[in-house]
Amino acid sequence: IDSEGHYTERSTSIYSPIVNKCLITAARLLDKTELLEPVRLNLDMTPFLLHSNDEIVTEVSRRQDQFRIARTGNHYLPFRYMAIHDENGSYASMVKFIEESTGTDGLYGNLPYFMENDMLLSPLPEQVELPDRYTRIFEQSKVVRCRNGKTDSTIIADNSTFVTLFHGNAALRAIRMAAAFFGKGQFESSSIDRRDRRTFSLRRNLKGPYYQPLPPAMLPGDGDWHKMPRERRTQSNIKELETSVSVAINDAGLELTVDINGTDNVPFAIELAFGHSGELSGVLPVEGVEGAFLPEDSGFEFESSGDRIVVRGCRANHRWTQIRGAQPKLDAQCVYITDFSPCRIQLKFTTGS
Repeated sequence: IDSEGHYTERSTSIYSPIVNKCLITAARLLDKTELLEPVRLNLDMTPFLLHSNDEIVTEVSRRQDQFRIARTGNHYLPFRYMAIHDENGSYASMVKFIEESTGTDGLYGNLPYFMENDMLLSPLPEQVELPDRYTRIFEQSKVVRCRNGKTDSTIIADNSTFVTLFHGNAALRAIRMAAAFFGKGQFESSSIDRRDRRTFSLRRNLKGPYYQPLPPAMLPGDGDWHKMPRERRTQSNIKELETSVSVAINDAGLELTVDINGTDNVPFAIELAFGHSGELSGVLPVEGVEGAFLPEDSGFEFESSGDRIVVRGCRANHRWTQIRGAQPKLDAQCVYITDFSPCRIQLKFTTGS
């Protein structure tokens, strides 16, 4: 576990609560209270990983729960045990939150623990209000979490999903981007730089060379391709693509500025992946690609159960959405903003109910 509370796998809905349960059990049976320290670290950070629709953030995970819709039921036992053990009001608030948002059907698996340890039946301490307005930077895992009541965002490095935006039931589950640049243009930033209180930048620079033939003296003569590796061939016409992204969080949503420079006329697409439980308006379907859309004009809306996300500043200057070298389309309603380098795209995401 790192000093900020993330276990190595960062599996917020599966393995983090499993590890916490195991450590609590070992601490009890072996009388080793020091094993509760990593549990406290993880529980302290977990309230900052709650989406405004009561889901838990999974986009940061390194395991199979990445991007899956999940709630907090698996965290119930660790929070209840530690709330009583430490007389911790914040943990008690998470217990009540999990009970209300998960319900009996999601919690009955904890019954054997209650039967085995009657301490879990003890009254909870007085509750302390959970945070719902914050900017929290997890430097070691390269994750930023911002929340303003009903609206929350995640910014992530080392991940093809670099931004998410939730507003109640309206979920923009991923923003991704790819350019048709030598088959390796999927955007991932290796770092997140903070420019001011709620503005962050990400960047990636790529180089793409052309490889010339081997000199005749170096040819093996038997036509074996593996004896003629690229590492031995001269590079020429080296191209570059520089991509920088600015994410400015505000009370109503966020503004995304994308600058792409370097090699001219490289087609790229920004993928906005919305949840299935909602309706898009102001978009046109992409022929031959299920669940893919282009903006009809400069803006469109996504609405789910009365909550909505409005996107402005859109364009569709080409219809190529499934870019060579990009990761496969997400299982979502995906709207693509498309253009060619060099250019700047400024998207404004506004939330409302």
